[in-house]
Amino acid sequence: MLKLLFLLWMVLAPAISWAAIAHDGSSGGIATSAASVTYAHTVTSNTDGALYVCVMGQQTGGPGAVSSVTYNGTALTRIQTQVCNESASHCKELWRLKAPATGSNNVVITFPGSISQEVGASTSYTGVDQTTPEGTPATASDDTGTSNGPITVNVSSAAGEVVIDCASPHFALSAPTVGAGQTVRGFKDDTGTTGTYVGMSDEAGAGLRSARTWGART
Repeated sequence: MLKLLFLLWMVLAPAISWAAIAHDGSSGGIATSAASVTYAHTVTSNTDGALYVCVMGQQTGGPGAVSSVTYNGTALTRIQTQVCNESASHCKELWRLKAPATGSNNVVITFPGSISQEVGASTSYTGVDQTTPEGTPATASDDTGTSNGPITVNVSSAAGEVVIDCASPHFALSAPTVGAGQTVRGFKDDTGTTGTYVGMSDEAGAGLRSARTWGART
């Protein structure tokens, strides 16, 4: 059964200069029985740039909130947290950094202590408004294990904007299946061992966008 744990969609606003928002790069990393995970992400251009990191931590009894996320030693800002407490076994978060350094630099995700698994997926963009990079996140979750199909989140957007997502299903041992118009970007799994992974995708904005991702798996 597919356990859909967390799906978040939000709108990226274009820069005031109206430069088109463009995907710059993607990456991901995973660690087990550790307090942090480190992996390289390459930013080709930081012209009105923004880096987003989608994080999932798994630990029986709850991993606790992420302590920090850095890129090239610079701290990211937490955008959203969901199902992250002592009674839950998973913690899902989204973090962002404006104008990230160019080149290949390390993303470092740190939890309060050693946990079973931590997974991160990153994607960077250019042409993003540096004053108000994104709109209000729209979220959905099912931490009961009862969902066995796609999960949907509706978010309003306009032409020139880009809608991105951060998703963390569990018990899904294959790459995500995204809805029409979506493009998979950052994606990282544990090579089919337990079905622990996070993924990110994006879609051009215009009207009401409906996120339909992570198709059913039994």
